[in-house]
Formats: sequence, structure tokens, C-alpha cells
Amino acid sequence: AGEAAAYYYFSSATELAEALVSHDDRAYSAAQTAMRFIRHLRMDHRAYLGDPDTLYKNRNQIVACVETAHLDDRLAVFLSCLGLPTFTLPTERKTLQSPTPSKPLSALAVSALKQHWQYDYEIYELCREISADRLG
Repeated sequence: AGEAAAYYYFSSATELAEALVSHDDRAYSAAQTAMRFIRHLRMDHRAYLGDPDTLYKNRNQIVACVETAHLDDRLAVFLSCLGLPTFTLPTERKTLQSPTPSKPLSALAVSALKQHWQYDYEIYELCREISADRLG
């Protein structure tokens, strides 16, 4: 019910993101609540990886980090790090597209999300550094 209310209150992702930095207390509160109620936004990377300092201290326990956009290019190296044999991915891909593609976020919305997910961005950059160390 909370997720449905969030989508009802905010007509677009941009509207929700911009409300995260709103000076209007009602809009700001609604945005914070919506971020907690929308299932795929609820938990950030800290829930899985800890804070950036903890991740950095434990970086030697991480075998590899691979961005999904580069998995095809890095698959052999990634599998090697895991001690697994390499294989070829199927060339025919199945992709799903939304019947109504989303509009790009406004610059304010992008900035608000970067602020809201500050720790996620720090963790992401740290994972990129770990990836460079492990995978070259």
C-alpha cells in the first residue's frame, strides 16, 4: 500500500527525486517516506556491504567486482578470479523494454539522488577501485 501511495503522490521519478531536496517540508517528508516504501529503493549498498570504511578495511576479502555493463568483456577474467572455467555467453539476447519509456531525470533530480545515495556512490567508486586492482 505504501508503494502505491508513493507512485500516486509523485507522478514521475524526477518529481520524487527533486522532492528529496525540497524546502517544502511536506514534499521532502513524502519523498523520504516514498524512498522507504518503494521496494527496489528501500535498501542501499550499506545493507549488503557495510559502510565505505568497513568495505575498504575488508577489501582483501573481495575476489572481484564487475559492473554488469562490462560483464561480457570481463567474464573470462572474472571467472578466473573465482577459479571457474570460462564459457561463451549466448549471442542472442532477450531484452525487455518498458511500453512507456521513462523520461530522463532533470539535473536537479540527478543531484538530489547523488546526495540521497551519497554512501552508495562512495561504495560504488570503492568497488571500481577494487575491480581495477583485481581485474586490471
